[in-house]
Amino acid sequence: MDIETKAKIVMQFTYENINESLAQDFFDYNDLGVPLSIAYSNNLCTLKDEGIKVIEETYVNLCDEMEVPSDIDYEDITDLHDKWRDLNNGWGPDSKEPKDK
Repeated sequence: MDIETKAKIVMQFTYENINESLAQDFFDYNDLGVPLSIAYSNNLCTLKDEGIKVIEETYVNLCDEMEVPSDIDYEDITDLHDKWRDLNNGWGPDSKEPKDK
């Protein structure tokens, strides 16, 4: 997956969860990668090798936080949510009840 998509996914997660206390540890730990992903996704900066590594690490941390594999090509944050639901028997943040009930 390209760095543009990874940065976009981090940005989407941030916009959805910036005020969520459950995500605060993720934001605290990735205090460089999150704003860099947002800036890059909005064409406000270019990346050197070090910046690419920071966004890559932030993306892997996000996948770890969401408990989904980081080696799958996701298109956007919805794909990560869908994968999480698949791995958790259909239960998700906006689900009313699991699929199998």
